[in-house]
Amino acid sequence: MSAALEREMAALYPGRADRPVRVYFCVVAAVVASLRSVEVIPEFLYDAPEQIGDMLGRMWPVAWRHYPEGVHAPLMDSLHIATLGRF
Repeated sequence: MSAALEREMAALYPGRADRPVRVYFCVVAAVVASLRSVEVIPEFLYDAPEQIGDMLGRMWPVAWRHYPEGVHAPLMDSLHIATLGRF
């Protein structure tokens, strides 16, 4: 932005220049507070990509022959519970 445009914006919207600083401060404060309260174990983060790759490898390709007897009924139960829970 040019200096003239910045001055004009500051005249039209007083107090707006420090708003991004306040937003960044609030975001940093929220991240710090969440990191202090979540209690993440760093060792679990080191092998997370390997664990995700293993899980996705076991999920694909989909074994459709197990769907009718092992998946459909519990899936319908979950959808019914979620639907009734809305009311």
